[in-house]
Amino acid sequence: MAATYLQGRGITRLGPALRYHPRVFLRHGTDDADPPQRAPALLAKITDNRGQITGCARVYLDPSTGGLAAIESPKRILGQLHGHAIRFWSGLPLCELIVGEGLENTLSVGTALPEFDLASCLTATHLGLFIPPPGIKRIWIARDNDDAGRNASIILRNKLESLRITCIELVPAIGDFNDDLRAFGRDALRRSLLKAMKAQGLEIEDG
Repeated sequence: MAATYLQGRGITRLGPALRYHPRVFLRHGTDDADPPQRAPALLAKITDNRGQITGCARVYLDPSTGGLAAIESPKRILGQLHGHAIRFWSGLPLCELIVGEGLENTLSVGTALPEFDLASCLTATHLGLFIPPPGIKRIWIARDNDDAGRNASIILRNKLESLRITCIELVPAIGDFNDDLRAFGRDALRRSLLKAMKAQGLEIEDG
C-alpha cells in the first residue's frame, strides 16, 4: 500500500529507509485516556550522520483510496528530527547531496535524478536546521516554492557557507517538486533540474 501511495504520486525512488506496516498506533486526539486505534502507514526512519535512528516519520494511509488517510495530521513524526533527516544514499563517503523538505518532495527529485544522494528533512523548519554530513563539499537545497521554503533555505545556506560548503538552491515551477513531477512528468523534471544545475556549474551527463 505504501508503494502504491508513492507510485500514485509519480514517485519511483524508494529505499531501505522506508517500510510499510498495516497496523500502526494512531491517536485521534490529545487525550491519552482514549485507547489508540491502528491504521496502515508508510514509515520512514530518521537518522543522524552516524546512521543512528533518532525517530520515525509516519504517513497514515487510506486503504480504500490508496491516498492519505482522511484524518487530522495524517503525517506525523515520532522522536527527534532536529538536525537529522530521512536518508537515501549508498553509505559511501559523500561529496554532494540533495537536501529537501517533505518526503514526497525529496523523492520526486530523486525520481528524476536517481544518481544523486538525498536527505529529506520533512518540514521547512527542519530543513533550516539540517546538520551536514562530515566531508560534504556541495549541497543542493530542493526547497518548496513558498515563503517558508525560501526562509528555510536562507537559514541553511548561511550555516553551510559558514562551514565553507557550496550551497545552491533548486526551486520548483509550481508549489513543490511533487507538483512538478505530476504535472510535467519525470523526463521533463529531470531536464529542468539538470538545466538549473548546469547553469550553476554542475558537470553531468544527461543519460
